[in-house]
Amino acid sequence: MQPLLDIINTNTTFVAAHRGASGAFKENTLPAFQGAIDIGADFVELDVQWTKDGHILVHHDDRINGCEKLISEMDYSDILRNAPYVPLLSQIFELMNNKCYIIIELKPFFSEQNKQYIDTILQQIVTANCQQSTVIAAMDIETLTYCKLLNPQIHTAAIYTPYIKQLSEVQQISKCDAIICSVSELSDTLCNDANQNGLFIGVYDANSEDDILSCLNYPVKVIGTDFPENAIRIVSNHQINK
Repeated sequence: MQPLLDIINTNTTFVAAHRGASGAFKENTLPAFQGAIDIGADFVELDVQWTKDGHILVHHDDRINGCEKLISEMDYSDILRNAPYVPLLSQIFELMNNKCYIIIELKPFFSEQNKQYIDTILQQIVTANCQQSTVIAAMDIETLTYCKLLNPQIHTAAIYTPYIKQLSEVQQISKCDAIICSVSELSDTLCNDANQNGLFIGVYDANSEDDILSCLNYPVKVIGTDFPENAIRIVSNHQINK
């Protein structure tokens, strides 16, 4: 698989399977990610949390359904008893085996306590030989800044929020490579701002045909969707008919 930087400057629009092929499988599970591979998704997107004893899990919420404690308050053995379907990040790297690019969203906000877990995630990326095929995404600019400081080769993306006023400031502080927004947040103003600051654009929640076609009217590089098979078909037809 080519390094991400070698293909991102092409005219191709890429499809990211949001939490795996989550429209057809339970999200953030091994079957969902295998489904994304089988469909031919370019990227898989996933969320990570960390356990009390330092394991990195692929899970969106900070709690497991039916558990009172936060994941960060539980040991991995507790997770296995309550939710054996929740995979480790290391299992995803093993499954992907350079078949897809990976977007890892760091959910918890940066803190001194969380440094060790971010360190572990970045080390797992290096150990899996996925530095050239993985993007770290976060709403928290401090998290992205720390990731770049720790490893300047890591690709990072800032998730757009209403609190972001100037993309130039975000890029200058965090040195991020991309901005990720929702379909409803796409606009000429945002795209021009991103372009002026050398930021690639990713979009999430593009689940309908209208959403995907809307993305294709803008310079969007990666379209995130729960239904990657539909998105691949629509993007392919659009590129053929251009």
